[in-house]
Amino acid sequence: MPMQEEEAPIPIPNPVRRQYLTGFDIQGDHVLFLIEASGGMTDDVYEEAVKRQADSDEEKRNSPKWKRVKEGMTWMIANLKPDSLYKIILFNNEIRPIQSRYGIEWLDPMDADLTQEVIEKLDEVVPQEGANLEKALDMVDDLPIVPDRVVLIVDGLPTLADSYEGSEVLDSNDRINMFRVAKRALTYPHPVSVLLYPMKNDPGAAVHYWRLANDQGGAMVCPSKSWPNT
Repeated sequence: MPMQEEEAPIPIPNPVRRQYLTGFDIQGDHVLFLIEASGGMTDDVYEEAVKRQADSDEEKRNSPKWKRVKEGMTWMIANLKPDSLYKIILFNNEIRPIQSRYGIEWLDPMDADLTQEVIEKLDEVVPQEGANLEKALDMVDDLPIVPDRVVLIVDGLPTLADSYEGSEVLDSNDRINMFRVAKRALTYPHPVSVLLYPMKNDPGAAVHYWRLANDQGGAMVCPSKSWPNT
């Protein structure tokens, strides 16, 4: 990533490692961050993530994996180019954009007050429910301003889909089929890059998301647990 000439409005965790996501380009005029906020985003192990769904909302918000997602998001906002705009849309079983009190849809990364508000709103998000990737990707082309770059932040294959019901007991084949219908819903012609916070018992997810990113002219990265802090 290129170094910014202007000072970022928020502290960048370990700025000497800005080049960590080599090949992961988040530079664009309009950058959409599409963040999965499902229950799976609370833990790296499926069984533990299921257990965490009985936790309080505060405990879910402070789960280690979700905190890493928020720290990574802060890092990426701080590394956007000064003349770009960005939007954050969260998805689980539904879709919800992060909205500012100013009523603007695309956010300026160099606006310190606005950036702080976005971070505070991310802190209020409770990761829960399933993940409907099809609904999220189908929405991209319907935005009033179509982004020229999408950054998809996920933890594994989807668990919900609008056009595929799946078995009564969801299995890996169902989730692969849900991913396929989600990919078909994406008619977006610009780069899509994927930041994957993987589940330990979902090893096939990396291959499918790599293919998605590669087909779209983007890149896929699985960040280490210590990123972006060390």
